[in-house]
Amino acid sequence: MEIPKGDIEFFVARLHVSETDEAVRAEILRRIGPVDQAITRGWSEATIQQACDYAVQAHHNNQNLYSYVMGGSRPRRSRKKGNA
Repeated sequence: MEIPKGDIEFFVARLHVSETDEAVRAEILRRIGPVDQAITRGWSEATIQQACDYAVQAHHNNQNLYSYVMGGSRPRRSRKKGNA
């Protein structure tokens, strides 16, 4: 079973960027439901773990984007010569 990446990105985008990784995992687990019910719906424990890992990764991407937009803390990519 593939994880629903679009749904996960939708949920994670609505979390505040200051949320902890544990809070992100807890939100995804809450939305998946109890593990025994999720397994009967076709989710394996590995798929649940993959969904949580993907949610944390998406949250980190949102944090990086926020840092860049609000403070420019992430360096911009340099232009290659000839791309003026």
